[in-house]
Amino acid sequence: MAFWDLSDSQRMGAGLIGFAFFFILLGFALFFDRALLALGNIFLIVGVILLLVSEYYVKIKIIVFCFFFFLYRELLEHEHFLYNQIV
Repeated sequence: MAFWDLSDSQRMGAGLIGFAFFFILLGFALFFDRALLALGNIFLIVGVILLLVSEYYVKIKIIVFCFFFFLYRELLEHEHFLYNQIV
């Protein structure tokens, strides 16, 4: 599979994995800099998730999450507090 055969989210995942390896190597070179290693770990986790999970699955999960979040009865009772804080 060539790089141009990947979907957009999979390309972003591959790019984030590349950034992760760069930040991890830079963190090692600078005597185990915690911030760079942590940033590399975050990029690696998000990159692997984006690379392996298909866009269809992500879209379905987002739709299901929004459906249950906004239509769940207990949350609807207190939703006006959220909207008042935003306004």
